Amino acid sequence: MSVLTINERSPIFLMKSSNPINILPLTVLFLSISRGLIALLMGGMSTQLVYYGVTIFGVAVSLLGITRKKMQIVGGKKLYQILVVNLLVYIYWIVTDLLLGGGAESILYFLRMALIPFVIYMFLNVDEKLLMRLLFVVSVLVAASCILDFILLNTNIVANGRDWYFWYASAFRQGGMPLGSHIAHVYRATGITGNMHDSGNLMAILVVFWFGIIMTRRGLRYVIISMPIFIVALLMTFSVSNIFAAFAGVVAIIIYQMRFIKLRNISVIISVLIVGGAIYLLAEYFFNFNWSLITGWTLKLRAVQWKAITTIGASDFWTDFFMFFAGHGFTAKISNIPFITEFAVLRMAYNSGLFTFIISLLLILYPVLCFFKSSRLTRKMMLPAVTAVGVGVLSLWHYGSVFRSTNIFLFYTMFAIAIQNKVRNHLLKQ
Repeated sequence: MSVLTINERSPIFLMKSSNPINILPLTVLFLSISRGLIALLMGGMSTQLVYYGVTIFGVAVSLLGITRKKMQIVGGKKLYQILVVNLLVYIYWIVTDLLLGGGAESILYFLRMALIPFVIYMFLNVDEKLLMRLLFVVSVLVAASCILDFILLNTNIVANGRDWYFWYASAFRQGGMPLGSHIAHVYRATGITGNMHDSGNLMAILVVFWFGIIMTRRGLRYVIISMPIFIVALLMTFSVSNIFAAFAGVVAIIIYQMRFIKLRNISVIISVLIVGGAIYLLAEYFFNFNWSLITGWTLKLRAVQWKAITTIGASDFWTDFFMFFAGHGFTAKISNIPFITEFAVLRMAYNSGLFTFIISLLLILYPVLCFFKSSRLTRKMMLPAVTAVGVGVLSLWHYGSVFRSTNIFLFYTMFAIAIQNKVRNHLLKQ
């Protein structure tokens, strides 16, 4: 039975997805991604207030998830145990860090790593079809904002395009993020988040999720039509780490599905290519769009750029070694590695400490572990969301946008959808 044909009143979860409380996680997901639009509509006068307000609201909704711990889901006990252990080790971490002189950034890190993960229990009660509708809306929103940015900055399609961009982007740019970041002469799309890496990370996760959906589900023509647009939007961010992560996710799906390939899968891929070709020709003919601009992200692969991306930095070997296990690297400021390296996974390890970070990895990789322990049918149902989770974790090799307040709720939405699909298949076999 297809996941999409299951009665949405099925008692898979304790509460019906029509329960009013389920509007809260949906609101958090939408607001976290579109908060830049809210700041823009408010004239940019209260940008930081909007951002802090959305984050606080997200944390509050996440805390409600703790009260829903008794949900009888497959693997629920193990998941809850991991969440609790993760919370306890981060409570110890934040107390120690504040004693060492940590401040607001340490508190925000604690919220993201220890409390926000409980939002999983909020998303688990929301019907998957409703989640997918909202995911498609935010996909279009982020993609459209990236494409608009790129057109305004790099073409003459809109008169005074750059002036328009600098006017509205200044209203919601992230603190310290320069306006108009570019590679050579080509400007990078920052999208609605105001940060090219955040928008690139969102699009990487969403591209892989939707690609997995069209490879494993029937119908969804609107996704097939939109897929080339989502890919173009990702490329326009020039976020190399996220482009690579998305590519790895797509390849993983193709390889996994290779032995189950059907004529429908081939027709879907051909349809995406036809739509992509049509978009290419229409944009070039009607708007005289220079598609060679899209390949500008490959300039980041030059030796000098690649060296900057992969720099780790080093101070005293034994100091670096000790801080890797002890953590609190940003507060203690003894090792320079967390301040120099762009490897987010390494920065997080130096901040959390190795043991605490391993607990975090066990948590965020939980759907992947469930995937490999499941039956073939269950894996097929879980594949799109699990691969999206994997892409989010893989993207930690650079910058770590997946754990920023803009993106983290999307990550845990994918986490919840993966667990939902495991639960549904378990109940269908009973």
